[in-house]
Amino acid sequence: MIYSVFIVDGATNLKWSYFANSIRWNHLYNNRLFSNNLFLYSNYHYKYSINEGLRNFSWKSQITNIGLKADYDLFLTKNHIKYGLQAMNHFFSPGQTISNDTSINVKIVKLEERKALELGCYISDEIKLTDNFSLSLGFRFSFFAHIGPGYSYNYSEYSETFTDSLYHNKNKLYNAFSSFEPRLGISYKLSENSSFKMSYNKMVQYIQLLSNSSIGMPTDIWFPVGIF
Repeated sequence: MIYSVFIVDGATNLKWSYFANSIRWNHLYNNRLFSNNLFLYSNYHYKYSINEGLRNFSWKSQITNIGLKADYDLFLTKNHIKYGLQAMNHFFSPGQTISNDTSINVKIVKLEERKALELGCYISDEIKLTDNFSLSLGFRFSFFAHIGPGYSYNYSEYSETFTDSLYHNKNKLYNAFSSFEPRLGISYKLSENSSFKMSYNKMVQYIQLLSNSSIGMPTDIWFPVGIF
């Protein structure tokens, strides 16, 4: 666990923490097949506080991830095949104001909390064609969707204002996205100390970073991809 407090002055401070934990189980089925199974949990939380006169409030935000991964390695004569599955739940609490003094009227603002499901599967084959030349082929399929309750929005084609909204009940999937991600790699051994490698890899990120500065700050907000 990482915990930090940054005090700007006597009235302003920023607290943030990151906690991560995992449980791993490895299993050797035989001399050709090996598996690596992982349970993951992580939480990132920050709180920005101002304690100065009428400006006496805090702003907090957090993101929590819980997931499972299963990776397999199959070793054949000239092939090294890797395949696996992944399932991850994301919980987003983008932001909320809290009054630090009940005697001061602070407007409570709370951004909509969201949940999302991310799934993925992949397979790759590392083929040793000769003693010096090897080829790697593979693909990954990913899926991402919001989990209800929540709203999806339709926007005007020519403006940023939304024209309609639809409410989705608890545990209903909506705003779904998917992607096919091919991978290709080539490696040629030139000598004992050098080699030539070339690769192509398509990757998709479904969690977006919202920032109001040109540099990374603990107050940056992570948000699920969607139609907003």
